Amino acid sequence: MRDPDERILARLRAGIESWNQGLLSSAPGIWHDDILWVEPPGFPDAGTHRGRDACVARMRERLDLLGAVQIDVVRGEARGKRFLIEVVVRGQGAASGAPAQQPEYWVYEFAEDRRVLLWLEFLDRDQALVALAEGAG
Repeated sequence: MRDPDERILARLRAGIESWNQGLLSSAPGIWHDDILWVEPPGFPDAGTHRGRDACVARMRERLDLLGAVQIDVVRGEARGKRFLIEVVVRGQGAASGAPAQQPEYWVYEFAEDRRVLLWLEFLDRDQALVALAEGAG
């Protein structure tokens, strides 16, 4: 039997692979109806979005700027009810075609149905670790 953290990481990898293949069409299977997504401090036009429809709309705006993206999972860890996953987001500017690569750190909490209920997005690993620890209680 695999460690619970390994099962969660495997599920996250599968969800991200689904996302890479279908982008926004995969959102209903990954994001809970009542998801809360907090974009990273310092990210252009960063905000807080509640509900899958609002999150899909905001992600659509981001994809309009970035064009197609590929997300690669680097590693993950759990503390309490939260899970941190380190990813690399790769893409090309939609207008410029210039390649772009950005490491990000995502802190998740899951609903009973195993879809993402909370998504805290960070550009700084130390900030993500603080958020991860806050969910350990």
